Amino acid sequence: MKPPWVTIWRFTDISEALLAKGKLELAGIECVLANENMARMGYIYAVGGISLQVQPSAADDALKLLQEPIPGSLRVSADSPHFMQPRCGQCGSLDVRNEGPSETLSAGSWLSSALNVRGKTNEWSCRKCGHHWLDDGGEQKPEPHEVLTQIFVATTNPGKVKDFAAIARLLNIDVVPFPKQESMQEVTEDRETFEANAIKKAEAYSAHLPNELVIADDSGLEVTALGRAPGVHSARFAQSEANPKPSDADNNYKLIHQLSLHPDADRAARFVCVIAAARDGHVLQTFRGEVWGEILPTPIGRGGFGYDPLFFVPPANKTFAEMNAEEKAQYSHRGKAFKLFLDWLQPEIDRG
Repeated sequence: MKPPWVTIWRFTDISEALLAKGKLELAGIECVLANENMARMGYIYAVGGISLQVQPSAADDALKLLQEPIPGSLRVSADSPHFMQPRCGQCGSLDVRNEGPSETLSAGSWLSSALNVRGKTNEWSCRKCGHHWLDDGGEQKPEPHEVLTQIFVATTNPGKVKDFAAIARLLNIDVVPFPKQESMQEVTEDRETFEANAIKKAEAYSAHLPNELVIADDSGLEVTALGRAPGVHSARFAQSEANPKPSDADNNYKLIHQLSLHPDADRAARFVCVIAAARDGHVLQTFRGEVWGEILPTPIGRGGFGYDPLFFVPPANKTFAEMNAEEKAQYSHRGKAFKLFLDWLQPEIDRG
């Protein structure tokens, strides 16, 4: 019989509590959150906050990991740091550190020994094997190439453009953002399926660019334990009156929170992407890609966007956020849908 749990820290913010719990679990320390459900019901102060508890024998080690003061309030917004865990490219260890002073002891700096936040330098080292490397945040400089075909993508999301461009470049195709899209009225994605939203956007935007091929996509995450939510609402999963345009961090924290309510549930999930190709306001064809994986309790990786740091792909043994552009194009839902689009487009390229 295990000895009783002991409380080593109390929280008034569920995001802080979940991050701290994930930090200890990454270090192999068994822990639980007490009063979590009462806190979610609005009684957080009445029950004395959320208690992070461990076995007495692990208390000292756990406290060492939580060595820096926890900020009074962790605000998750577009300007917040992203707690994405880098991995050593030499031995695969997650026990890495940033070489150099951090900018400030801000929200999340207390997680520095296991969930490092980028500091003033992009040099990292592995505590396990001593490997040093420079982290460029997943950015890669494209090689010069001869452009044979240009495709316009109706999106303001630079991550999507980057995903599409990685595979298109192999065929000497340029994928570029739709011109002046930010000055146009945004197309509301209010349909019930990915296909319907993609078609609506492709029709609307292609009507403003005569004789050009325009593609638009709708993509999202479907989590089995959440009844396929967030689905078509993936980009707006954490939306509220106070936060009408949630950031990727907002959505990731809400997903972690929702799954924490079902600790024994299946964490299987799939990403879905549907691309619609249109010209002069008329859809020519749609293309659907899917990939299955599982949702991790803690984000891992520094690349990608959206839910990429939480989506683990078993065949690759990586999250999307750990992959470079070429790897992601091979495994991702967007890469699969875009390959189908390119197969359909190839005869037109050959004729041109």
